Amino acid sequence: MKKWILVLAACVAVLSGAAYGVWRWQWHTAYLSALDAYRRAYDYRDASVLLYEPRLKDFETAEDELARLPSPNPEASITSEELRQCADSLKHYRESVSFVESLNPREVPEALIDSAMNSSVGFGNLAGSCIRNAAGNGDI
Repeated sequence: MKKWILVLAACVAVLSGAAYGVWRWQWHTAYLSALDAYRRAYDYRDASVLLYEPRLKDFETAEDELARLPSPNPEASITSEELRQCADSLKHYRESVSFVESLNPREVPEALIDSAMNSSVGFGNLAGSCIRNAAGNGDI
């Protein structure tokens, strides 16, 4: 009788460990999918709306899937939040570029145009650094 209890306890331990491994694998796969979708959106950041918007939508879908999964540890929660912030930087970049393009150099002081251009370059650099930082966090 004691042997059966020990065997049952061992089986439960093995199955729970396997379930944790599957859960962690699912999160990791969803994270890599979201990161790949973000890279595609970033690659098309300066393209027309018809090319950029579907890629951004793909990222948002992949990011929603990642957010739906429970994170395997606190570091993973931080990593998925950082990826979300990267997308915000990319959106701000697109908005600032649109703003710069809408300015008329004859009606707006040059200093304002320069400031807006510097802002868009800053958002672009931040969006690009997100890829480098996020790629190193996928092993969590």
